[in-house]
Amino acid sequence: MTAVLADVPPPGPVRRVTIRELQQHAARVIGELAEAEVTAEITRRGQVIARLVPVTPAERAYAEMLERGEIIPAENPGGLAGWKPLPPREDGVSPSDALIALRDEERA
Repeated sequence: MTAVLADVPPPGPVRRVTIRELQQHAARVIGELAEAEVTAEITRRGQVIARLVPVTPAERAYAEMLERGEIIPAENPGGLAGWKPLPPREDGVSPSDALIALRDEERA
């Protein structure tokens, strides 16, 4: 049986908050959730309609390091999607063979 993502409960403690409570006391509710580091399930007429998820320790550490200038975000966060391989070398030696030869020279 395959689990549907919506059927998987969020990790950690969960607090239910009505949409009305969130509308009327957003700053207080979000402050309490952030302090307790809990996920909130937002409900309307008893049905869950959304989730507020706390920032993870890793996300918090990343943001702090970014703010201090310890890391620089990627210029191309899309990864290698647009990467084109270099053309083959004109001398006919493959990059793998060239690397093997260099390693052999270092070991000799």
